[in-house]
Amino acid sequence: MFTIYAFDEVSSTNDVLKQQYHIYQDHSVILAHKQTKGRGRFDRVWESKEDLTFSILLKNDYPNELIAPLSVVFALKQYGIQTSVKWPNDILIHGKKLCGILIESIYEGNQKVATVIGIGINLSKKDNLLTKADYVSLPKEELLQKILIQYDQLMMAKSSFLLSSISQYSYLSGRSILLDGIIWKVDGIEEHGYLRVHHQDTIRLLKSEEITLEAIYEKE
Repeated sequence: MFTIYAFDEVSSTNDVLKQQYHIYQDHSVILAHKQTKGRGRFDRVWESKEDLTFSILLKNDYPNELIAPLSVVFALKQYGIQTSVKWPNDILIHGKKLCGILIESIYEGNQKVATVIGIGINLSKKDNLLTKADYVSLPKEELLQKILIQYDQLMMAKSSFLLSSISQYSYLSGRSILLDGIIWKVDGIEEHGYLRVHHQDTIRLLKSEEITLEAIYEKE
């Protein structure tokens, strides 16, 4: 279902598809062996050489955004690697970041014409990130194939299965977070991917706010 285009080096796999989406067909995958200007959320730069960095182009169907993190979790589980999802789009191992996911929409005028899903997984040790990030030593192309197979299968799954699965692997559920100077208790993830939190009698649904590891409040 997916067609993979491999490049030795690109600035960003997401940018390639965003700039040339009209050239590539639906379900194209851009794989970069080296990414010089990869971006995470809020335009953080992530340069990658040995890691698995790729982007998926979707033109006709815009599936549930929970599919992307779950496809990574399920693929890694086949290697016996247990991970969790730190809402909205980070995959953690041993409490440290292993994978980041960046989902971007493409518009022509007011009409959405495509979605680009960028996924980056640490497959190499980074000494400057040891306190916050971790890695797994796995064959790059094989892992990519497993993720794409999982993604393909999850596109046919019911939303109830996706929601129960993301709740099962959620890193934040039951924890407390510090947001806007207030300590909130995380209840879980809602049907449309919102994070439900509460403070006393106040309930808040978070859509795209970033919950950093530093924001997790450990003093219960």
